[in-house]
Amino acid sequence: MGSIEEAIADLKSQEHLNITATAKKHGCNRSTLLKRYNGIYSSRQVGYNSQRLLTLAQLKALIKYVNQLTKYGLPPIILMVRNFVVEIAGREPGPY
Repeated sequence: MGSIEEAIADLKSQEHLNITATAKKHGCNRSTLLKRYNGIYSSRQVGYNSQRLLTLAQLKALIKYVNQLTKYGLPPIILMVRNFVVEIAGREPGPY
């Protein structure tokens, strides 16, 4: 767990919030901590996950399917993979 996550956990355990002292204690930026604590900002990982076209499970299923096709001697071309993604995700991916 990173310093921001530790600081947020520390804030949640405090009866009277002290953002400045908690930020100094955990070595993070006070304004970033306050915004993350209040839910205005989220972690980068959460941000990245919200922008992904496929979930991790869907991505693993796609890779498994492509590997099976390759094993049978039918390696898919990029357009085929793109069509598979549309089927799985239900929407078009961006340009490649």
